[in-house]
Amino acid sequence: MIDPKKVSPLLTNMSVDREIGRGPNGTVYQVTRRLDGKKMALKHIPIPANDAQTKALIYAGAVKNEAGAQRYYSTLVKGLKEELLAFNGIQNGANLLKFRGYQVDQKLVGTGFDVYLLSDWKQSLPAYLSSRVPTRLQAVNLAIDLCSALEQLRTAGLVHKDIRPSNIFLGENNHFLLGDLGLVKISELPYSA
Repeated sequence: MIDPKKVSPLLTNMSVDREIGRGPNGTVYQVTRRLDGKKMALKHIPIPANDAQTKALIYAGAVKNEAGAQRYYSTLVKGLKEELLAFNGIQNGANLLKFRGYQVDQKLVGTGFDVYLLSDWKQSLPAYLSSRVPTRLQAVNLAIDLCSALEQLRTAGLVHKDIRPSNIFLGENNHFLLGDLGLVKISELPYSA
């Protein structure tokens, strides 16, 4: 479990309630803002996920040593920050679940970084569908909301490359939001359809 005191200032005046999910790219926690009781989601992305990844980089000859690995991880974090700022900078992004803040800390032991992303807590599509069968109207609204999110990204010159049910969330007034990172600039995809 994440210690809010160690993720400061991002989690100042917040408590960590529970782990929501865990995947290959990180762990998501539900946190509560003590001031008003607002529920939020905190995603922790360790870069690298483990020390074996650093050893593999060195062994494969991609980098010479741990200092080279640290420089490589710095470029990954820089790209992640640029992606985050691009995502949050989209104008008229009504169907996008944006981030409220982020924090990047260098790991105290070993090489790499710990990245923390904070957003409003919203129920994921799989959790929503586990307790109800959607009506036809809700299914149509889901499709329309996702198309709107993709259009908002396209207008900003971006493509979301990680669209899956766990990255779709129920927003206000039964509208759906596309969230999480996984963006690429269209200009960087000259040979893809």
